[in-house]
Amino acid sequence: MIPIRKVVKATVSDTLQAIFAQHAAWLNGQKGGKRADLSGWDLYMLDVNLSGLNLSRAILTGANLEHRNLQGAKLTGAKLTGANLNNADLSDADLSGADLRNARLVLANLRRSNLQNVNATKANFDGAAMIDADITGAKGREIEIAFNRGYFGSEKDIIWARRQLAMLRP
Repeated sequence: MIPIRKVVKATVSDTLQAIFAQHAAWLNGQKGGKRADLSGWDLYMLDVNLSGLNLSRAILTGANLEHRNLQGAKLTGAKLTGANLNNADLSDADLSGADLRNARLVLANLRRSNLQNVNATKANFDGAAMIDADITGAKGREIEIAFNRGYFGSEKDIIWARRQLAMLRP
């Protein structure tokens, strides 16, 4: 007999793969395509590879992506309002135009990521590594950042992030 936990994980993983395939078709304007909506999904414990995935314009409102590998993922224009991205690896990811309002990115790795034109109002970047991230045109207010807790952060990260974030305009 197959343990129920294993069956549930396989079913969820298969469902996610189908959602990703439909989203890719939607992005390409193909018949049968559908915009990915993972609002409220908890992907924390699932064995699913998100690195390099194209989730442009996907709806991820309130999704739990904590500790997920999103390295090189394409999240342009994605709705990540209230999403949990704590400890996520978003290095080299493209989040340009993403909605990060109220998102939690505590200790996230954002090195070399594209954060152009994001809305980061009330987002929490506490201890995030942001060296060489591009935040051109980003906007936000009440952004929470504490540089003394940086897990990935070095002194260079801290200096760079302070300089860049000082340029943000609400």
